[in-house]
Amino acid sequence: SLPFQTQDQAVAACATTALWTSLSPLRGLFSIPLLSPAEITEKAIAYPGLGERHFPSSGLNIFQIAGFINSIGLDTEKIKIPDGENPEDIVSNVVRAYVKAGILVIAGIKLKRRNSEYDHHAVVISGYRCNSPGEVAELYVHDDQIGPYSRVRCADNSFVEWENEWISHYDYEQVRVDFLLVPIYPKIRLAFGHIHGIHKEYQKYVVQLKDSGIGTEFFLTLLNSYKRFLLDHACANKVEVLSKPLPRFLWVIRTLLNGQPVLDSLYDGTEVMPKKLLYISFEIKA
Repeated sequence: SLPFQTQDQAVAACATTALWTSLSPLRGLFSIPLLSPAEITEKAIAYPGLGERHFPSSGLNIFQIAGFINSIGLDTEKIKIPDGENPEDIVSNVVRAYVKAGILVIAGIKLKRRNSEYDHHAVVISGYRCNSPGEVAELYVHDDQIGPYSRVRCADNSFVEWENEWISHYDYEQVRVDFLLVPIYPKIRLAFGHIHGIHKEYQKYVVQLKDSGIGTEFFLTLLNSYKRFLLDHACANKVEVLSKPLPRFLWVIRTLLNGQPVLDSLYDGTEVMPKKLLYISFEIKA
């Protein structure tokens, strides 16, 4: 389970609470320090702000959020949300890519009421649910104003615009993702943008086969987690693959048939530029 708390405007507005939540599972994964919300705010306000009082806290800007993440020995992966009426599925792709590795995603969202300016808010995307074709159908969000595991449905075919309690209970007419921030270990050097570009090339080959049950996904994983996965699945040269020295972090582009893995392409997550390591083919269950 993931810890949750509401914001405390004296020391921790929504961005601080989102940082506290998102970093909680990373303590064991990346050996980062355990800090209270007040300590997070104190560290974050050492970076340039907008002139507001630090205590009581009026919130953090994106530079202060990233500055705090960097101050505890992590890097910050910022994912830009494409403009336009039909943006690609960047949000669901980012969530699927990182949540499988136990890394949560901080989302900056904009809330709009009729005839008013946008309000800005920060939440943590902690999980997702897929439908039978394997597409993301719902996101689950820790929102300090709503509660833990708040369900978010897609309002625009891309999860850039959301349908959740902000609309159904709080009289907002639009909830839109402004940016995504991912706290990432510095040795995971292969950026999301590089592997996302390779995945889009893979998709070009399978898009015409979608009706036949063929699909793709990509995600970050740790070597030990991936080897545990291989132990439970029949694949070619299993012993050779399990005993092969590989980097601690891997990007996996997976081809699926009716939801079952068919082929994995492994990329070195510690390289700056994409470096393919090997293919792993799986036996199809009848």
